[in-house]
Amino acid sequence: MNRTINDQELLIMTPSTLWRLLLQEGVFLDVTTGTSLRSLLTGQLGLAPDYVERHVDAVFLDGHPIDDIDRTSVPDGGRIAIAGALPGAAGIAMRRNSPVAALRGGITGTNDTDKPAEERGRIQMRIFGLVLHTVAHKLLQRGVIVEAARIASFLREDEKATVLSHGHPEDRDAVLTRLVTQGTEAIECRVMIADGNGTLNPADS
Repeated sequence: MNRTINDQELLIMTPSTLWRLLLQEGVFLDVTTGTSLRSLLTGQLGLAPDYVERHVDAVFLDGHPIDDIDRTSVPDGGRIAIAGALPGAAGIAMRRNSPVAALRGGITGTNDTDKPAEERGRIQMRIFGLVLHTVAHKLLQRGVIVEAARIASFLREDEKATVLSHGHPEDRDAVLTRLVTQGTEAIECRVMIADGNGTLNPADS
């Protein structure tokens, strides 16, 4: 994805949890790379350390299952996925420090031998299972980077969403037209999901 983000930052206010699926499909985040995966999850993304230890059972980096999230660094451009307990024998094998990790064959990610320098970069993040339902609000409120056309697709499905740009309300139809025109352009988007009474759902961790 192009690193130049449009100067339009969208804030979407909605009662719909549909937007959590953005994280399942994958979003981009600007973070400090070169830190450990654990530091990314707890220090930068704000997940509680105890939650990560008890509930984030599987962590993948560039498609490789990771056992040691303290000794594996986040690379610029890295593709990271996290999940809770995965089903079946294959799912058990993919869990961190699984007793049947040998079933993975040679796909397990390796630990870093030298710690890379810390610098700003961009990663892709995907979240699955119960972890998605628990932490989605927190990450969406933090802000994610998504292709404009994908935001348009979600906005069409969510008729109750209101859109603000730089703190000012925007006309939905005008926003949709603009997003479709922008296509694959990267847009920074924050989503605040509220309950039926208009109260923001807590960003559980």
